[in-house]
Amino acid sequence: MKQFLLFLPFLFSFYTVIGQCPESSLTLTSQAEIDAFTTNYPDCTELLNALIISGSDIENLEGLSNIASVHSVPNGNVENGIEISDNPNLTSLSGLSSISSFDGYVDVVNNPLLENLDGLGGLTTSYNRVRIENNTTLTSLSGLNIESICALIIKDNPNLTNLIGLESLQTVESLAIDGNNNLENLSGLENLTYSTEFIAIRNNPSLTSMIGISNIDTNDGVQIINNPLLENLEGLENLTTLFDVQIEDNANLISFFGLHNMTSLYQNLTIKNNNSLVDLNGLESLEYVEDHVFIEENNALESLSGLDSFIGVEFFEIRNNPNLSACSIDSVCASIINNTNYITISNNAVGCNSEEEVEEACLLGINEASISSIKIYPNPVVGTMNISLEPNVQVQGVDVFSVTGEKILTTQDTYVDVSSISNGVYFVHINTNLGTITKKIVKK
Repeated sequence: MKQFLLFLPFLFSFYTVIGQCPESSLTLTSQAEIDAFTTNYPDCTELLNALIISGSDIENLEGLSNIASVHSVPNGNVENGIEISDNPNLTSLSGLSSISSFDGYVDVVNNPLLENLDGLGGLTTSYNRVRIENNTTLTSLSGLNIESICALIIKDNPNLTNLIGLESLQTVESLAIDGNNNLENLSGLENLTYSTEFIAIRNNPSLTSMIGISNIDTNDGVQIINNPLLENLEGLENLTTLFDVQIEDNANLISFFGLHNMTSLYQNLTIKNNNSLVDLNGLESLEYVEDHVFIEENNALESLSGLDSFIGVEFFEIRNNPNLSACSIDSVCASIINNTNYITISNNAVGCNSEEEVEEACLLGINEASISSIKIYPNPVVGTMNISLEPNVQVQGVDVFSVTGEKILTTQDTYVDVSSISNGVYFVHINTNLGTITKKIVKK
């Protein structure tokens, strides 16, 4: 009972303070309502519900300078937050600069005169999202000092050229940079080291570099879609093991450099409609994809070179790449010859236009490799030379010629006695079931 009585003053004080503020979400739709806030709520410093600012004549937020915190209500409703949207005359957020405690979302959407985010500097952690969208004159993210966040969405801000202002950000669950027409690079994200969910860089027509995120790691997915000036994927070097990677519609992409440390994927790899891509160089470390590999509609793609270390996948689809003629990499050959995986090959160039064409190339490659591995030893030779073969190679005839083209001896043995011929240089033609190869020997 004594402890309860001691707690009563605190409880009374808490609810007295809260009582001085609006009991539900605070929605302000005019400059007059903002200017009257300190008159209507003279002692209100802490909001326990959403703060919504949306009005055609709102120019500034100075009337809200007493607000120090915006928190979730005691039932843990994290859907509360700060929404600043559809304010055609708003030029500054400085009236919110006193807010230093916060645990909801922040939406800054459709404020065409807003040039920066100065005023949000007190917000360092968000358990929900920060969404900066469709602010047509926004040129800087300065003022946003958030260190940790659930989701960061920067979308459709046509005058944003970089992400400077986000230097405090260290961890994020999901990151989406989408539709920012003049965004040239991702400078500002250099201190971002971890993302627990996906990274999406989409629809940024001026983006030429992703180096700003070169310190980031993630164990989920990456989407690099429709960034027409991007030539490589430099900036993704820290990514090694992921769930899903989509590389689509990047018109000038010529290399996968940046993903050169990626070793495994636990879902899918999609490479689609990247029309300057000639090969897949940069993916040399990739060994394993658990589900699907889609390689589709890459108009300039000629070869799957770059996937040479690739071990295998459950589903392989190689379709509609009009210049792709070289598909006989080890993983594709193994899938076809051993019939171990589902594979679809169609509408590519001759040589990779069907499973049958690729199987033929695979077998030819195996044969050529087997023939090329034939060795003669010892060399130089004094008495008997030995011809070393792969198990699938059968000798059908051996001819020894002098440098003048004279046939010196013929045999079908792999152990050849040359003790009776004169010292000098000779050429040995080895005819096999897989083809013919010529080796040079020196007789001593």
